[in-house]
Amino acid sequence: MRIGSLAGALIVALVLGQGAPQAAEWSLEPTAEVRTSYNDNIALTPGVRDAVLGYHLAPRAVFAWREALSEIAGEGRLGLNRHPGKGELNTTDLLGELRAVTRSERNAYSGTVRVLRDSTLDSEQRQTGVVQTRRQRTQKTLTPGYRRVLSERASASLNYQFTDVGYQSGAGLRDYRSHQWSTGYALELDERLRSDTTVSWSTLRTDDTTLRTRTGNINQALTYSWAEKATIGLNAGWRSTRTSLNRLQCPLGAELRCIFGLQPLVPVDTTTTERGLILGVDASGELQGGRYGLSFSRGTSPTADGLTVRTDRLDLRWLGDWSERVTYSLGAGWLRSVYDAGLGAASRNISFDGSIDWRLDERWTGGLRYGFVRSRTEGSGSAVSNAIYLTLSYQWAPVSLK
Repeated sequence: MRIGSLAGALIVALVLGQGAPQAAEWSLEPTAEVRTSYNDNIALTPGVRDAVLGYHLAPRAVFAWREALSEIAGEGRLGLNRHPGKGELNTTDLLGELRAVTRSERNAYSGTVRVLRDSTLDSEQRQTGVVQTRRQRTQKTLTPGYRRVLSERASASLNYQFTDVGYQSGAGLRDYRSHQWSTGYALELDERLRSDTTVSWSTLRTDDTTLRTRTGNINQALTYSWAEKATIGLNAGWRSTRTSLNRLQCPLGAELRCIFGLQPLVPVDTTTTERGLILGVDASGELQGGRYGLSFSRGTSPTADGLTVRTDRLDLRWLGDWSERVTYSLGAGWLRSVYDAGLGAASRNISFDGSIDWRLDERWTGGLRYGFVRSRTEGSGSAVSNAIYLTLSYQWAPVSLK
């Protein structure tokens, strides 16, 4: 699939669907950040204390084009990561994202195309809890969607997402592609209570065709605003995942012949089915002097080893203001990951992070961050990482044209 051609056609179709723009406005907001880091176990390896110093430069730009019924917005970011004396850790990350939406009285058409290049250890460990070999990942995503307003309080939606993930060679990680279709029905029961019902179907296949998964989900969510600046959300659902794995095995009764090389291994398809609950709860709001967030979820995700995992996640977050110029944040997380069909080792992760940001003037902001991670994988022991970051960022004056 040529994702670039499809993305371009999608964006053009969305914008031109409403005819010539009226009273259009362009905006651009560029920023840049310089960061110094120290990590005493950057690869999260058990029993290792290989301290690494890093220097990072991250320019970023956010832009948008808006008119009465249509909008195009996007983001571009580049990350230059260098580690003196550790050239194998040097990477160049990037993010390119373009979003478009066009509306009429009852219909809304949207589309997003996204290209992300980052590290498997940094990104997938946070998402799935599974620690992978540190290699670069390139993820391409295309997401068109449609929403229909049925009444003042009800709407229906139809969405599709294509994802293509490729990994840097040499780490034994498996590239994969996935397709997901979903349809939903949203209903505002009153001014404070909203209901969302979603049914989805997804498929995943590795490029070497050794693994195929098919998953069906049904989920019901309720969101309640119990105060002016406080909401709580609950969701529950059911999923069924069918996994087909193709492996080379010795034919039954020919074990000795295989040992001595007299009998070749033959391909065997093993199919398993996993069923279980999808759960989630999240709460957020504001208190005097800060904002809080709490969430728990159970869901499934693909991994870099070509398998799927069920992850239970608990996250806590507090954002506070010490003064008009100084803000701080505290966060903690717990993850437990189990492979579908028992095809991999289960793992647990505990994390903590804290940060302080000081607005030096209208353009400059300095920051100090600390992060702690403890990861334990069955059969491999525990790994602990401590990281410290010093940051300095600059924000140019936004540019706006009509």
